[in-house]
Amino acid sequence: MTEGNVVFTTIFGGKFRLVSTRASQSMSSAELTKMNTGAGVDIVGTKTSFIVLPGSLAFENLDVPDQTEITRDGNAYKGGGVTSIWYRWGYVLAPAGYNWAGDQTAFPSDADYKAVLESTTQKALTSVSSGTLDSTAGVWQRKASSALSLGILPVFHS
Repeated sequence: MTEGNVVFTTIFGGKFRLVSTRASQSMSSAELTKMNTGAGVDIVGTKTSFIVLPGSLAFENLDVPDQTEITRDGNAYKGGGVTSIWYRWGYVLAPAGYNWAGDQTAFPSDADYKAVLESTTQKALTSVSSGTLDSTAGVWQRKASSALSLGILPVFHS
């Protein structure tokens, strides 16, 4: 399947796109222990993959002042000079069907994306003080009541 001059590998007759990345989404043994404490099905896989339906990610460009800037420093390189061209851009990419409930005043780090809220305080999963996770919620709040109605489904595996 080709969209926007990008060729995607798909499965199930084009219903699912396979996107390979070097990024890894995994949970530490401490995080797994914390999540598996209490009632429910235990997660045994240490790796996470995601099934993402087309249209499940919302993308919005940001207006950036001074998108292109050219600077010249004649003193650089023993008087030979150097010309630098800066191109600035920005965008927001968010999962459709979820609201961000984390810190609204800071740009989140990679670790913040899998943080939890305990009594409205953002913490790392392993820092939750309660024995179980009953008093916590994820920083991403689902808008739908059923996980099966979302376009992003995590798959835990080894």
